[in-house]
Amino acid sequence: MSWIRGIIGATAGAAVAGIVLRVRVASQERDRSIVETIVDLPTILAQDATHVAASARLAAHDGRVATERARIAFDEQVAAHARRTKGNDD
Repeated sequence: MSWIRGIIGATAGAAVAGIVLRVRVASQERDRSIVETIVDLPTILAQDATHVAASARLAAHDGRVATERARIAFDEQVAAHARRTKGNDD
């Protein structure tokens, strides 16, 4: 059971460190004090979540486009091979 507490403690510590780092960076980006940034933290985190969601949508779209391109290229390679070997089956 103590190892579970250790994992939970490490996870909580990492989360707090991440939030502290985000507050520090946001404070510098906005040229505001850390206290003012902490007050605006819910808005900042909501904006971050929006940006992450938009990036995920864009990445998913890029993946679909790349998959379609790969499928077309594969189909073209198979067709080219079939044309080259046509008549060699005899």
